[in-house]
Amino acid sequence: MSELCRLYRINEENLNLRKQFIQLTPEDIAILRQLRPWAEEHAAQIAKAFYDHQFTFSETRAFFEKIAQQRGLTLEQLRSRLEKTQAAYFLDIFREADSGGNFGVPYFERRLRIGQIHDVIDLPQKWYLGSYALYMDLVYDYLTRAYPENAEFVQKAFRAICTVFNYDTQSVCDSYLLSVWQSIGLDWQQVKLHSSRHDLSDTIGQVKELVQGALRASIQTGQELYHAAQQLASATGQSRAATTDIATSIEQLARLSTRQLEQVHRTAQAVSGIQQASRQLAEGAQQQAQSVQHAQQVAGNLQTLIADAADKVNQMGGQFQQVSNIVEIIKSIAFQTNMLALNAAIEAARAGEHGRGFAVVAEEVRNLAERSASSAKEIGALIGAMQSIVQETVHSMQNAVHEVETGLTQAVESIATIVSQYQSMATQMAAQSDEVKQVMEQTVHLSEESSAASQQMSAATQEIAAQMEQIASLADHLRQIAANLQNALSAFNLSENQSLKAA
Repeated sequence: MSELCRLYRINEENLNLRKQFIQLTPEDIAILRQLRPWAEEHAAQIAKAFYDHQFTFSETRAFFEKIAQQRGLTLEQLRSRLEKTQAAYFLDIFREADSGGNFGVPYFERRLRIGQIHDVIDLPQKWYLGSYALYMDLVYDYLTRAYPENAEFVQKAFRAICTVFNYDTQSVCDSYLLSVWQSIGLDWQQVKLHSSRHDLSDTIGQVKELVQGALRASIQTGQELYHAAQQLASATGQSRAATTDIATSIEQLARLSTRQLEQVHRTAQAVSGIQQASRQLAEGAQQQAQSVQHAQQVAGNLQTLIADAADKVNQMGGQFQQVSNIVEIIKSIAFQTNMLALNAAIEAARAGEHGRGFAVVAEEVRNLAERSASSAKEIGALIGAMQSIVQETVHSMQNAVHEVETGLTQAVESIATIVSQYQSMATQMAAQSDEVKQVMEQTVHLSEESSAASQQMSAATQEIAAQMEQIASLADHLRQIAANLQNALSAFNLSENQSLKAA
């Protein structure tokens, strides 16, 4: 498979251009075909002599020691493998010539893979290309030994082998160059070829422009990124300070909300006390109303009792009048008795001695009549006085009944009015207390929501503060990345590149 050739856009057409340019002629291929037996005889010797110098030179020896250590081989084991590989590489030139001498895509694919392997093991290109000078010296030496009498053939053979060496070094250089492009992430699909006669090695100028453009953009982006990181760090610091202020304000708000909630709870308790007092006042007003009704009933009963007493006093006055009439009758009887006693005394005086006893009786009767009249008079006076007292009492009781009725009615009406006002006020207070309680309950609910919201805001602010810390850390990290990018890109000086190009 010709995977690398396809990737590098190498085909038979553009390989023919290379062979034409280095003048790899059919005569060269014929000579190479003729030299196959010589190559098979001396390939191992040439490879050994080739690595004698490689393992003697300090820089290349140190390189091979590192490779041996990486692969877990001794230096002798590594050299043995290298000599076999190098001999096979050398023989492949002559076998290709003997098998048709095309030196086309399959041959170039094998050479690209050799270059790729050297790039993978990180063999410095100067040592690889420089080793071809030693290679050519060894080839010339072994040719002159093999054909000492034929200098012209040696010259043609040496030229043919060196021409193929040139062809091979192109492939290795292509591998190195394209590996570098691949290592920097170049998208080869972006590289445009004008025709199938060209391969990627023809696009060095185009690739340089792409790389320079990418470097310029990277440098500019790195600078902008660095400045943006600095601005972000500054803005993050300001935001962090602002977040701290906000957090402090929210904490104060939370404390105020807590105090407000406590005050609202106390107010709600006070409103509940007022509401309870309003109910008690309403109940007291109701009890007072009942007491007023009871007082009205008592006043009515008192009025009735006073009226009954007045009636009885009036009745007593009537009885006193009857007694007075009887006293008058007694006085009349006493007067008549006194007159009869007087007449009896007159008649007894006329009777003389015989009428003396009758006169005594008549005197006693007259005295009794006088005492009766005197007693009746006293009784009449007493009855008159008692009638006056009864009349005054009746009048006073009537006035008292009227005053009690009027005063009690007014007092009851006033108390009833006050009680009604109390009831109305208690009802209004109860209603207002209910409204205030509802408002306070809503206020409590809102205060609780406000407190919860403050807590949520506080938590959110703390989370934002933590995020700001993360952003600040990321900003510092971003600034460090930008600084590292600038340091990495500082190795590229596009102005120097441009000046070299101009020179």
